[in-house]
Amino acid sequence: MGLLATVFWGRTVGDYEISHEDTMGRQFRLFSPDVASVIRDTDRKMSHFAKRNRFELYNSIRVELNKVWRVDSFCIGLRRADNAVFYPYNFDDGRNFPPNFNVYGRNGLAAWLQRNGRPYWFKYDQGALLANGHRFGNFDKSARDAVVAPMLADNDGHRRVLGSIGMYSYQPDTYDSETVSALGYIAAALTLILFHERVESSTGELDASDLPTYSTLIIELIDRFGGDLERAIQSVDRAIAGIETDMAHVRGELSGFRSACRNLQVEVMEALASPNTEPARLMNLLTPRERVVANLIAHGFANKQVAERLHISELTAKTHTSRILKKFKAKQRSEIATKISSMVQFGGSFEMIEQP
Repeated sequence: MGLLATVFWGRTVGDYEISHEDTMGRQFRLFSPDVASVIRDTDRKMSHFAKRNRFELYNSIRVELNKVWRVDSFCIGLRRADNAVFYPYNFDDGRNFPPNFNVYGRNGLAAWLQRNGRPYWFKYDQGALLANGHRFGNFDKSARDAVVAPMLADNDGHRRVLGSIGMYSYQPDTYDSETVSALGYIAAALTLILFHERVESSTGELDASDLPTYSTLIIELIDRFGGDLERAIQSVDRAIAGIETDMAHVRGELSGFRSACRNLQVEVMEALASPNTEPARLMNLLTPRERVVANLIAHGFANKQVAERLHISELTAKTHTSRILKKFKAKQRSEIATKISSMVQFGGSFEMIEQP
C-alpha cells in the first residue's frame, strides 16, 4: 500500500507538520477518473522506488504525469536553509540533464512559493515569475505553460517550503486547475517519502542518534559507487581479454553502471540539500554554558575574549574549552569551529546568551 493510500497527515518533519489544504479522501474524489488513476499509479511507483533507486523515483513521477498531460520539462528542487535549491532531477526536451543547484532571491519562483504556500500556475502571471527563476535544459525554448507545486511543512503556523515539483510545456493552455490540484497532491506525497526518516524520528519510532551522519552518508555513497564501477571494469576487461564473449551481458553490466551513476548523482544532490545533523548532535553533548562557549569559539573568539564576553576568568574559559574538546573528541581549538561551523554559516547557530 502506497503513501497516498495511508493516513500520514498530521505527522511531522522535524519540528514541522506536513500540511495539506484538504482531507485526503475528500480531495481525491474531486479528480477525474483518468487523473485519479495516474495519481494511484504514481503513488505505487514512488513507494516502490523510494529505497531502491532515487533517479527512478523522480523519473516515474514525470512518466506518469505525461500520460495525461504534456510534460516537455520536469524538475525536482530541494531547498536548503541557506536559500540554496538543489535540483537532483532535471528533464527537458526528451532527455535528462545533470543535477545542479541555484541560490534564489526575493523575486523568483522559490520565494513566491515560500510566501504563498500553494502551487504556482503559469496563468497567474503569464509566466513572468519563470523569467526570474532558475533555467535548465534547452535555453532556446521557453515554457508556454507550467505548474510548480511546493513540498510543504508547517510549524505552529510557520510555513516552510522543503522543495518543489515543476512540470512545463512548450505549448500554451496545456494545464488546468485539475493539474494544479493533482501536482499539489503528488508533492505532498513526495514530501512524506523524502523526509520519512525525520517523520519517524519526530514520532519516537526512530531515535535521531541512529540516523547516519552527513559524513557517513557520503562515504556510503562513494563505497557503493566504487563497487558498481569495479563490476563494470571487470566486465569490460573480460570482454577485451576474450574471456567474456556474451556482449549482451557486457552491455547489461554497462547499462547497470549508467543507471548507478544517475542514481548516485541524485543521491549526492539530496545529501547536499539535507541538513548536516552532526553539529547539532555534538552541541547536544554540551551543557548550556559549554554551548555558549563553543558558539563563541566558532565565531572566532579566543579564550581571553570568551572570558571577557561572559564575565568569567580566562582559566574558567580554558576549562570550558578543554571539556568541549574532550566531548568533541578533538585535539585543537580550531576543530571546534570546524565541527559546528555549518550551524553558524547556515543560520543554525546558538544564541550567545549571557548565562551566570
